[in-house]
Amino acid sequence: MIELRSADIPAAERFDWWCDLTARQLIPTEISSDHTADFHASVSLLPLGATLVAAPQCDGMRSTRTARLIRRSDPELWMLTLVSTGTMWLEQGRDRAPLTAGDMVLHDTSRPFDSQILHRGGLARVITLYLPRTAVPLPERLLRAQTARPFSSRRGPAALLGRFLEQLLKQGPALGPADRARLETVAIDLSAVFLATAADAGRTMQAQTRRRALARQIKVFVQRHLDRPDLSPASIAAAHHISVRYLHHIFQQEEQTIGGYIRAERLERCRADLADGRHTVHSVTEIAARWGFADPAAFNRAFRSPMERPRANIDDTQRPDGRVSSGWLRQWLVAAAMSDQPIRRPNAGPSRPSQERAASRCRSTGGCCRTRAPFIRCLKRYGAREFSGTCHQEPWVSDMTTSPEPRSSTEIRAYLGRQLNQALRRPGMFGGETALRLLFDHLAYAEHQETEWAQALRSLEMRGAFNSLGVTGALATVLPDLRDDGVASIYAEAAHDRGWLQADRTLTTEDHASLRRRITAWAAHDRTLTEVREEFGPPSVLLGGTNPFYGKTFAYLTDQATEPIIFFHLWNGCPDTGTTWRPVHDEPVLLAVRCGRGAFKDTFSFTPEGSRRRPA
Repeated sequence: MIELRSADIPAAERFDWWCDLTARQLIPTEISSDHTADFHASVSLLPLGATLVAAPQCDGMRSTRTARLIRRSDPELWMLTLVSTGTMWLEQGRDRAPLTAGDMVLHDTSRPFDSQILHRGGLARVITLYLPRTAVPLPERLLRAQTARPFSSRRGPAALLGRFLEQLLKQGPALGPADRARLETVAIDLSAVFLATAADAGRTMQAQTRRRALARQIKVFVQRHLDRPDLSPASIAAAHHISVRYLHHIFQQEEQTIGGYIRAERLERCRADLADGRHTVHSVTEIAARWGFADPAAFNRAFRSPMERPRANIDDTQRPDGRVSSGWLRQWLVAAAMSDQPIRRPNAGPSRPSQERAASRCRSTGGCCRTRAPFIRCLKRYGAREFSGTCHQEPWVSDMTTSPEPRSSTEIRAYLGRQLNQALRRPGMFGGETALRLLFDHLAYAEHQETEWAQALRSLEMRGAFNSLGVTGALATVLPDLRDDGVASIYAEAAHDRGWLQADRTLTTEDHASLRRRITAWAAHDRTLTEVREEFGPPSVLLGGTNPFYGKTFAYLTDQATEPIIFFHLWNGCPDTGTTWRPVHDEPVLLAVRCGRGAFKDTFSFTPEGSRRRPA
């Protein structure tokens, strides 16, 4: 949860800061106030996936959303506002709602509205739930009829929703990403029940829309936990507070089974790893176990079934004892992983070198064939099973080569993932933040995570880790000349949250917790790169290259995305002599340790050297 206060801003700049903050983090409106000389305000922001809970507390002000602002930008949201303290009024369309503490009102961002928070000798506080229009399973015509109407939150579904929002903000700092994802469903459900009751439209609830939304959330949950062997319908149903029977019913409407979906997603991950050259040192069994196939026999059955491999095609791959060689099995699995279509004949033809050898031996016998059919027999006689072409005297070799097929979606995702991990480790060589941003945009598109990535950028901006100059601009206000490795550390966190970051090693949960407890006291003294490595071991990910003289960032993490990454920012600048060599120190020195997901500047623990070099 993010908390921002005008008390941290000079008095003369507070009102402008508030106008800019609400336009960037909430929705653009025209704001006016009688307290512009010394405007007092604060806001708590709690993102819940695509949903946002905001609780501003401020002096009296008027906020107007005009048609011009709507044409410029419309996030298409429903806004449910609960007045916690103070009074206000809101007008939209032809309706006007006077509101006091405990009242609730609905309005939307796609039509002009006018509202005013009234000053009564103290700061007024409201809580607003921002809901995507597509997430609310009620007809829009019914919802628009309820806008700018006051509802009491003292009883019924409105009371449940109001107390839920209050407690959500109270417990916000203790909520992890997984908790917030589940609570988004609760927020949408409570809002839908309240709005349906307000519109007397309980029968109009679109069950099909609710099922589709829940199915999407379940699929995201499954994709994030594929590596857990205990992932089952029972654990999935428990995580979403539904029965196993209803879970099966949801996937029946999707024309698939929950077990089939888990199996298909796991196979897809195995296909990607088998096609990735970096995993050749791992056995097929190890790769299968990594994605939840604890039983090799079960993996073999699951992978072989859709491939429909005929027995007749494995004669030349059998060992003397009649068993299929493991080398061939991997070759076949890799071939399967490189294709989006079932592979029915994995040995459907010889390689080009084998065809050329067979043709050469055919020629050495005197060239017995003048037509296609005898030449085929010669090729088969000398080791080639199939070919394309006619006689050896014809240019048949060129006929056998075919244009490569377009890359499959699995190959594209695997390639983008590899490129992203390489760019995080060597950001300067790849083009810095611009390259990282492009790779994130492309991979998010390939993974159908454009909305989640946009929300992650918004969260970075709310934390203060992203501004008009990107991550680079935000980082420059905290640390001196960290260049690309510091920027890469911010993007590495986002990659870890989505399962895209590939670590060289991971810490156990106990080791990670121990490291978190020690870093503040340990960083109270100046440290060098050698001391960091000797104290905590090699990093999980090294950001910024391996040159021992230049600055870099060490990242330590577990295999759980819910655990924050611990970053050690190491610096070694250049003297003010106009040259870049030699650096100031014999090896990089530690400036700060960063850990946590709160306000960006609050996540740093500075060493004495870092405090001296911190930008003013």
